[in-house]
Amino acid sequence: MKIKTLLILYIMLILSKVVIASEDVKLLIKQLGSEDIKERCQAQWQLLEYGKKAIPYLLKALNDKNSNVREGAVWLLGKIKSQEAVKPLIKILFKDKDFLVRSYAALSLGEIGDVQAVKPLIKALNSNSIEYVLVKPSAIKALGMLNDPSAIPVLIKCLENPSLREESIRSLCELKALVALPYLQKLQLNIEEAVTKEELNKTIFALNNWGMSQILNINKLTSEEQKAIKQQLYQLNINALPLLFQAYPKADKPTKLVILELIEEIKSPTCIDELNKLKSRERDPKLKEKIASLLDKLLYSVDYWLNQLLKEEDKDTQERAINNLISMPKESLPRLVQLLQKGNDKEKELASYILGEMKLSQARPPLIKALSSENQLVRLAIIEALVKLGYDQSLTYELVYNKDYKIRMGLCEVLVKLHNPSSTSALLKVLKQDKVTRVKESAASALGEIGSLNILPQLLSMLKEENSTETRIYAIRVIANLEAKQATKAIVDCLQDKDVMIRGEAVDALIKLEAKEAIPSLRKALTEENSYYVQEKITKALKLLNKNAQ
Repeated sequence: MKIKTLLILYIMLILSKVVIASEDVKLLIKQLGSEDIKERCQAQWQLLEYGKKAIPYLLKALNDKNSNVREGAVWLLGKIKSQEAVKPLIKILFKDKDFLVRSYAALSLGEIGDVQAVKPLIKALNSNSIEYVLVKPSAIKALGMLNDPSAIPVLIKCLENPSLREESIRSLCELKALVALPYLQKLQLNIEEAVTKEELNKTIFALNNWGMSQILNINKLTSEEQKAIKQQLYQLNINALPLLFQAYPKADKPTKLVILELIEEIKSPTCIDELNKLKSRERDPKLKEKIASLLDKLLYSVDYWLNQLLKEEDKDTQERAINNLISMPKESLPRLVQLLQKGNDKEKELASYILGEMKLSQARPPLIKALSSENQLVRLAIIEALVKLGYDQSLTYELVYNKDYKIRMGLCEVLVKLHNPSSTSALLKVLKQDKVTRVKESAASALGEIGSLNILPQLLSMLKEENSTETRIYAIRVIANLEAKQATKAIVDCLQDKDVMIRGEAVDALIKLEAKEAIPSLRKALTEENSYYVQEKITKALKLLNKNAQ
């Protein structure tokens, strides 16, 4: 009986302590809302001593009306590293009305260290809303704490903003973001603020040292760590080369082999000079052989020969470069197409020439697309390349349906040079339907060059389309260029047309057709014509035709 009584008393004592502790926590949380900053700080530190026991009460306090209470609760949940608080804190990051509470929410998410907070923090950073202006520095700091590489691109972007720059530099350093080095080095040249400049220099130094250490110890790293450092070096691309060449003399043989493999993967001809220096200094036969093999690959790489070509070396070097590029079409084609799309005018011109010489049908679509260039020399080079590739139905399809009028005009020139009769139906369609005068003009010119008398019925049909003066004018011109004398009567009938432009164009056509039989009709038209513009044309025509008739 005594034992039972003692047990009951012990349980009651424990419960009373829990109740007292619970009441104490509630009182301390209430103190978080005090106007007295000392009282608030004291409450925070006392609550921190309760640790995880305080979490349920702090989570409840996140909804308190007093912003000081919410701010304190948010801060404490971060310090306690409460996993249960992650989702509520993400909600506060976007929903709380007080920017200080939202800022502390960002920092606490960083303190807790749960990566599910990365995306929400990036979202806050990408927001253009004024509500997040004062939250962003805390979000940047939190991303540095979370150590997730997916945050690196957005932090690099934040370097452009002077108010976020310093915190971004620190977080990039925390993340060991080697890929940020080129951006930081570029910033180093332009930055003026003393404090930020000091932070920047420290970060560049730290990242270089860390990168060097990772490279020199790469064979001692775990497979995951190796994968991560290699990925960063590949992302750096040619910007990784100084670091790799700096590490090489300090490395042991196995590490040197890894460094050479990394250089090989980057595939940049810019390192040829440095590799030649390594080769001359290297004493190990196996390493020397590896460097020689790498040099051979680079010397015969697409970029190497493109660089030689763009340097405008002597004629022999240029010819050799072109021949080498043509000899490796599989490797050259993607790079040449890239130059055609994104290069400067000189690069586009060169790429067009080589693609034409390669005579690969896969080059036709990007060449057609590049006809939209504003540069006349580039357009001429593309036209010549398409001519070398020969006729294909895609040319006439794009001529009719492509939305860019410059491309349609360019294709007319290509078809003229190809002189393929199969293209006449598409050219007639363009002459009749295209809405752009310059395209119609190009189509008419092309039909005059490559058309035959077989298309005369379609041209005569166009002459009867009274609603399209432009189409009729170009139809008359094509008839004249084809020297279709069978159409003389139809052209003479146009002398009576209501449209002054048609009458004038008909006179020019009769001159070109040397239609002496039209002299009586022209004399009659001269007496009836009320347009001085057409009268002048008829007078000139009569002089020329009468002279030829004698």
